[in-house]
Amino acid sequence: MTIKQQGGVFGRNPTFQDVSVDGALDLADGVKASFGTSDDLQIFHSGTNSYIQDLGTGSLYIQSAPNVLIGSGTQTNMIVADGGAVTLRHNGLNKLATTAAGISVTGNVAVTDGGGIDFSATAGTGTSELLDDYEEGTWTPVLSDAASGGNLATGTFDGIYTKVGNKVTVWLSASNINTSGMTGTSDLYIQDLPFASGSGASKSTGAVRSDSITFANYLVSIVSSSASTMLIYNIGSNVADTPLNVQDITSGSGDIFTSVTYFV
Repeated sequence: MTIKQQGGVFGRNPTFQDVSVDGALDLADGVKASFGTSDDLQIFHSGTNSYIQDLGTGSLYIQSAPNVLIGSGTQTNMIVADGGAVTLRHNGLNKLATTAAGISVTGNVAVTDGGGIDFSATAGTGTSELLDDYEEGTWTPVLSDAASGGNLATGTFDGIYTKVGNKVTVWLSASNINTSGMTGTSDLYIQDLPFASGSGASKSTGAVRSDSITFANYLVSIVSSSASTMLIYNIGSNVADTPLNVQDITSGSGDIFTSVTYFV
């Protein structure tokens, strides 16, 4: 290595004004290259890890005229800052980028359990502004002559649901309902809702389309508070006292189609 003095004094502890180095400048582990009057900026290798430490009172600036690229070894760049957008990459593919309007995400946003999207910065009067859940899926309705267990109907039963926060909407299709072996005078319960309703939730209702049902007037499906079952009522009389009984269905050909939204 050759050190060329461009002014300064050589001695036991030489000082230099301008120095050019031809060749490599090797510093042993733990030896720091320090910059600033109070050694504010230090670059060194500890023997295990490499460090760039800013110990001063100001900020650490990493600047480049075109782009700032941060990668891992010989791998593709993981962070790209081009003076406008800042982009985070995974295996060379853009995943999260800043835009003039906000951010752009490629792929899914995975939220840990208990987290969510917090809207509390917006004006509002709600007790909670955290969107903490979204689900959509299928469920299998169970038609019975009891609130739990009981004798079960057979037929073709399908259900789907969507849950947004604490609000659940379920759809039910029950066709060719066969009530053989069930107690005719018992209420017809639709069991196994995908989520039980909340303890403070009032009754939730939904319209019903039916075939081969002896009930007259208009039918509604009802989910009561703290319930994981649904009942069908005749709204043409006293809704609270006139649930659909098993015997009101023409066995083998009865159909029920309904949806209801309730809170958990």
